[in-house]
Amino acid sequence: AKRVLTVPHPPVPAKEQVEQEPCSAEAEQAEHPNPKLVEIMRGRAADWERIRKMAALIRSPCYSLRQYFDDCVHSFPELQLFFHEQSETSGKTASSGVSNEAEYQRTIGALFAVYWLVRIQLDGR
Repeated sequence: AKRVLTVPHPPVPAKEQVEQEPCSAEAEQAEHPNPKLVEIMRGRAADWERIRKMAALIRSPCYSLRQYFDDCVHSFPELQLFFHEQSETSGKTASSGVSNEAEYQRTIGALFAVYWLVRIQLDGR
């Protein structure tokens, strides 16, 4: 059987209707350099309470890599941008030239490296 060597995708939240003031396209462009990104991220924010918990627990022997991963994907809504429908219509390729999936895996790999490096004294050298 072939082993799957990728991490799961972050949960995709249901599309929510966020109450907002009507704004013209010109005003939106003048206010934000990337209005599409602002629209995609509207109503989403980093979970700072969970991030603080991650920082407090990361050196705890009981804090597993799986718990850290779950905390990361729930704390950083930006990870969902790799799989946003806008990305799908643009050929599923990031600006680096590789797939959005590969970029997501690289990003998670970098987060895992932080976990392992911070815990090097706990988990072995």
